[in-house]
Amino acid sequence: MLESNAVLMGTTASQKLYGTQDERIADEIWQLVGKLETELLSRREEGSEVALVNQKLKTEKVVTISKALSEYLQLGQEIWRSGEGCFDLTLGELTSLWNIDEQVGEEKPLIPTAEEIAKAKEKSGFANLTLVSSHSVQVETPVMLDLGAVGKGIALDEVAGYLEGEPAVTCAIISLGGSVLTYGEKQDHSPFQIAVVDPNHRDKVIGCVKLEGRHFVSTSGAYERFFEVDNTRYHHILDPVTGYPAKSDVLSATVVSDSGYLSDALSTACFILGSEKGLTLAKMYQAQVLFVTTSGEILMSEELEGKFVKD
Repeated sequence: MLESNAVLMGTTASQKLYGTQDERIADEIWQLVGKLETELLSRREEGSEVALVNQKLKTEKVVTISKALSEYLQLGQEIWRSGEGCFDLTLGELTSLWNIDEQVGEEKPLIPTAEEIAKAKEKSGFANLTLVSSHSVQVETPVMLDLGAVGKGIALDEVAGYLEGEPAVTCAIISLGGSVLTYGEKQDHSPFQIAVVDPNHRDKVIGCVKLEGRHFVSTSGAYERFFEVDNTRYHHILDPVTGYPAKSDVLSATVVSDSGYLSDALSTACFILGSEKGLTLAKMYQAQVLFVTTSGEILMSEELEGKFVKD
């Protein structure tokens, strides 16, 4: 086994490759993820496509984009419609306003005012953006793209494609924070075991999902990145409808899909929607979801019932 760790996309990343000791493969996987972040996906990297598009959208009504970005936005817009607006890749103004990531650990984090949130919402929302063609977008009101909710899933999709061209790798587990790719088959034919964290105790797990072959697993939860003010937790998953950190009947949502993008996007959408509507949305995209609810229950898609083992 070849094991490697890194810090990418603002999170801890790890990989375990079986069947090879070729460090070139491990290095190229991290280079692939890093390149996606800095050249395409990050709104914070000045040279990335998303950052450049955001800059142009401040003054231009129609902006040219790559086919790849167009496809990501098109699928995102579809999920936005299917999920009652609870998933949105145009929330850059809101995420910048809340600035949750930068305020974690601060002694006196700042909470935006209702007026500030209302103004940011006016510059957010897929309703303000039209995909004119596969190579351009049009806006009436300037918006700021933020692909943070799908970035890790997109990266894992690309990693899976890369591994297909490396036959020496018989099996792999790649983790980017809360998103995981399982690939290939273990030598002993045992299933992969993907732990589900207890959202009330991050150092513990409630159980694991047993999977065979290629799958993408993403978890969204209120315990990941947050700060507290006056005993109220403000986490990083913003509800596009309210403009505030999402509130539903779930503490975490874990989605299993055959697409990294979908696993990432749907875990966010299902977390915001809550368990009942989340189960319906996941089924629409042939994905499975497991919820840990605020009451301590574990709810899941029927397809996962035989794959989840409680700790």
